[in-house]
Amino acid sequence: MKKKIYFIIFLFYVTNIFATYSGVPFEILNKGIGVKAISLGEAYVAASKDATSIFWNPGFLDEITKNEIYFSYESFFERAHFDFISFIMPAGKYGGVGASVSYMSYGKYEEVDSGGNIIGESSINDIIASLGYGKSLF
Repeated sequence: MKKKIYFIIFLFYVTNIFATYSGVPFEILNKGIGVKAISLGEAYVAASKDATSIFWNPGFLDEITKNEIYFSYESFFERAHFDFISFIMPAGKYGGVGASVSYMSYGKYEEVDSGGNIIGESSINDIIASLGYGKSLF
């Protein structure tokens, strides 16, 4: 019985260690891409047959029949913003290829020294660049 109680306490402890709130650096990894995908609750992996497939499921790049470009800009509080651009193109019998760049700016903040004096302004940014290739094997 004691082992079960210790195990339950351990599970609660471990889940609290890895739980965090939104708004921390690398939030770019939690961002969904595309209005259609977000409106579907980000359950878009099996339906991504557009320029956002480079993010959701690069395997669908083989089903692309024309060149596509996708650009999105999302604005947040305090001048923070998220930008995404992608380009995909068919490669004939060889499948499809694509490239994308994601950029997240968390806005600007004041830097202060240990005495509370403002010493400048700084910002935090994340950027991800990716290349993708998809080819149906069957």
